[in-house]
Amino acid sequence: HKIKVEELPENVLVALLHLGFNIGPTSLNTFKNTLKHIRVGDYNGASENLLKSKWAGQVGVRRSMYIFNMLRNGYERK
Repeated sequence: HKIKVEELPENVLVALLHLGFNIGPTSLNTFKNTLKHIRVGDYNGASENLLKSKWAGQVGVRRSMYIFNMLRNGYERK
């Protein structure tokens, strides 16, 4: 299933754009669990999963927390 970007909160879309710009679309597609959380509107789960990724360790706290906070400030779909 694809993510419907038109239904995402703006901050979640911006977080995905930042992440995609930094790692590229092919690598972004390897974040399967993070993307699965985003698809169902679980932005807290997506942000937690992102912090556990190899990417977060590679880019450091400042960059990973920036995107983490953008995702975390999304809303939970009911």
